[in-house]
Amino acid sequence: MALVADHRYAVSSGRVSPFHSLERMNHLSFRQAEYDFLYFELLVDGHELGKLVGFAASILPYWLIDGDLAIAEPSPAPPDDCDRIVGTCDCGEFGCGGTQARVTKTSDSVLFSNFTHGVQPEGKTKVLTFARCNYEMVLAAMTAVALDFAAKIEARRNEQRPSGAG
Repeated sequence: MALVADHRYAVSSGRVSPFHSLERMNHLSFRQAEYDFLYFELLVDGHELGKLVGFAASILPYWLIDGDLAIAEPSPAPPDDCDRIVGTCDCGEFGCGGTQARVTKTSDSVLFSNFTHGVQPEGKTKVLTFARCNYEMVLAAMTAVALDFAAKIEARRNEQRPSGAG
């Protein structure tokens, strides 16, 4: 049985640059589900990012979320302007099938662009813009859920260890 929860966060505060208006910014949220492991799906304006951009690899396993989206490959690019994993195949491994996007952060916004790996041609040119406070709230919530899930797994492992085992 799959457990699913929707998390939608409104932008409650934060500056918006003169180049963006709240009406033109996208809204980021996520859905979480648990099948063999806990995973997340990013939602843009209430729609699955994978369907919006045209890629099948759209889940993010909990182990890839640690305060931010995982960086796709070791890179000399600064962390505020680099390729990050936005989806994996159903097994949760990026190398098996995954999608990445250029994630560019400014003081008040976050842009997703240059989607690659299994993306439909029209999806490769999409640019999505979020208020930075919206992005950070979503990633903080995902991280909290991921850390809680990891702690529960560790607690179960400790319960299963024979007494006296280290």
